[in-house]
Amino acid sequence: MGIVEQTLKYVTLHNFIDPTKYPISGMIRRVHVIFSSMLAATIQALAEQKSELAKEVIRMEDEADQLYWLIIGQIFLAAQDKAIAKKIGVDDLLHLLGDRMVAKDLEEMADYTESIAKDILGIHELEYRPSEEIIGGIKKMGELVLKLSNESIEAFFAHDVKKANRVIEEVEKLDEIEMRAVDVILAHVEDLRAAISLRSIFSSIRQIAKHCNIIAEISINRAMEETHEICRLEKEEFE
Repeated sequence: MGIVEQTLKYVTLHNFIDPTKYPISGMIRRVHVIFSSMLAATIQALAEQKSELAKEVIRMEDEADQLYWLIIGQIFLAAQDKAIAKKIGVDDLLHLLGDRMVAKDLEEMADYTESIAKDILGIHELEYRPSEEIIGGIKKMGELVLKLSNESIEAFFAHDVKKANRVIEEVEKLDEIEMRAVDVILAHVEDLRAAISLRSIFSSIRQIAKHCNIIAEISINRAMEETHEICRLEKEEFE
């Protein structure tokens, strides 16, 4: 028995004796749901100074890890047997590599979110309350990255090149937001330990965005493997 989907409000359990019963696309989506819940909870934990919420995020990361390894097991079985691949929704064995990369990106995004939760707990232990400007910056950047993660996953499953390109463009804008946040921390946070933790939070959010960028790039590559409006060439151009 294992958790295949969890938010702060509900948990879905399934028996994994037969991993071929679950489509790999559904498993990837479930890792993303867990990550999304984790990131939203970390933002809330910092803004509302809720240490218990940060601790719950750390626990949820274990569930993301378990799902990731279940996906790796599915990929291993599918690579050896085309019948199993078809059963879990894989029509082209070449897609297994992309599936594995996306699953790994999501797992690492959950890891970075766990790091954010630990930094928040450290700040709470210091009894330090960040300024509204800093909390607002973390919230703005975190919510933007959460949006980008949703769009990157949507682009991956829909083979949506335009949406994937929008994600890549938006990720590039985060550098400026992070730099402004660091300037504020250096100028106004006198407690060195708190400053290090806050800088680490912004860095972790930026790393999550980079993984969204990778998923978007994988989405474009997969879309290009199929007939697509953007890469379709009219026959008359060659006549």
